[in-house]
Amino acid sequence: MEFLEIAGAGKRTEDRWLLAPLWFGLKQGTRLAIVGETGSGKSTLLKLMAGLLQPDAGAIFFEGKKVPGPLEQLIPGHKHMAYLSQHYELRNNYVVLDYLDYGSQMTEAEAHGIFELCRITHLLTRKTNSGLSGGEKQRIALAKLLLTKPRLLLLDEPFSNMDAHHKAQVKAILLQLEKSLGVQSILVSHEARDVLSWADRLLVLQQGKLVQDDDPRTVYFKPKNAYVAGLLGAFNAIPQQAGGHHLFLRPSQITINVNGGGPAARVTQVQFLGDNELLEAVIQGQSYWVQTACGTHSVGDTVVLGWPQTNNWYI
Repeated sequence: MEFLEIAGAGKRTEDRWLLAPLWFGLKQGTRLAIVGETGSGKSTLLKLMAGLLQPDAGAIFFEGKKVPGPLEQLIPGHKHMAYLSQHYELRNNYVVLDYLDYGSQMTEAEAHGIFELCRITHLLTRKTNSGLSGGEKQRIALAKLLLTKPRLLLLDEPFSNMDAHHKAQVKAILLQLEKSLGVQSILVSHEARDVLSWADRLLVLQQGKLVQDDDPRTVYFKPKNAYVAGLLGAFNAIPQQAGGHHLFLRPSQITINVNGGGPAARVTQVQFLGDNELLEAVIQGQSYWVQTACGTHSVGDTVVLGWPQTNNWYI
């Protein structure tokens, strides 16, 4: 039995599918991320999973039982799932601890374990409208959901408008929740690179349709099309003479051969990225993006490029 099963579930307006019917199953313990550009159907899928939207086709099953939609029960949602919207709000003028206590299903000791896990213990005596940062509000909202003892946590754009430090903090909390409490998470992100280090499995949506379902490494190095490739960063698509396909290479897969032995290119751009640099090198009008160590090349340099000759991927 699948932990979560999407059985042809879809959502539509009068003239189009917001999310075309799709089928997939999720095993317990698998970290799933749903990625795609704005309007691709990510949040729609997450809300269908949570029982907050009524499917116009198919059904969703959680632990073998159908998830009722809002037209099938008085209060929308599933008692064993917790959904955190990207537009989370805290009720004003509450002491944080009082706000969290209301509706809690945990003992005091269990609750304080959640507060420590979510890194909000130092905020418990603050007011909910007392100048809390976005990250602090999000962790408080997350703690409140966890106090209901969910088995599945659904997070809509949890990394939105966060810096790298706070993104890493949220990922660490999710991993701790999984390890300490056995709470499984599914999250949505329009920044696919944010979930590469966290997810076991990526679902990529494009205009309401599922276009790729793979592990992150496969999606990164073997994308189904240019749309999927672009979601995960810079790439090279080198035209091939036969078949109308393009050789797909990430910048890290192209090397600069210091001893020659390949096509010569002129460096036309150098983009500093912190730990490394991204060069644009041009051969007969064709641009190639190459990842290099910092400070090794300058605009105007001539370099010789090389790339793998076997196990190549084409889009």
